[in-house]
Amino acid sequence: MVEGSSSCIWHAQPKVVGQLVLFDLIVCACRVDCISRNRVDHMKVAIPHPGRGVVMVQEEGEQFKCICEENCSVLLALHVATFFFFQSFARIKKWLEHVESSPNLTVIAGGKCDDKVGYYVQPSIIETKDPLDPIMKEEIFGPIVAVYVYPADQYQEILHLIDTSTPYGLTGAIFAQDKNVIDEASKVLRFTAGNFYINDKSTGSVVAQQPFGGARISGTNDKAGGPHYILRWTSPQSVKETHVPLTTWRYPYMG
Repeated sequence: MVEGSSSCIWHAQPKVVGQLVLFDLIVCACRVDCISRNRVDHMKVAIPHPGRGVVMVQEEGEQFKCICEENCSVLLALHVATFFFFQSFARIKKWLEHVESSPNLTVIAGGKCDDKVGYYVQPSIIETKDPLDPIMKEEIFGPIVAVYVYPADQYQEILHLIDTSTPYGLTGAIFAQDKNVIDEASKVLRFTAGNFYINDKSTGSVVAQQPFGGARISGTNDKAGGPHYILRWTSPQSVKETHVPLTTWRYPYMG
């Protein structure tokens, strides 16, 4: 802005750069024989990081639920220090109360919270029968992952549902072995995630290695840590200089 002026004159329009919301999607379209490898990434994503929505093909979903039930005590023991400020605790507690009151939601692991000493929320995995339940659409910012198990013949419908059911667009991941499935998901989910991962967990982006940022209401998708980010703070100017002066005002087509 020009100083010493009675009016507000800007050298350039102010820039808006931001990352606003953590919300991630994970689509699993794997064969049963791939579950043992991919479940490790599911676990990495589901428990220690906030705000995940996972959709799984039916046969994998059933085995994933069994794995969670078998390893529930181990999962919770690995992440015992999940504490929040009171405001965060109260907000996440309302989500757990929603889980208890909804007939569409079932606790697979966790589901408890305690404010007797600090503000503790158990890392929780919740299964939903309704892919449009608020727990699948809203940003929770707490250790809760929602899982929807879909019929294998509804894969295309699920992709379009993911694209249209939430306004967020931070990170996402697809787990599959079929390259055609991966290509289709990458195209349909093009605008659902600023950072998109294939057969890898959708967390742990490293600055200067994986430029990070999301679009829609998750931010301005400026990719902090990458070359695109610095361009947001510049004001380009195009310069044209004529070295051979014009000698007539007529254009060539005028003869």
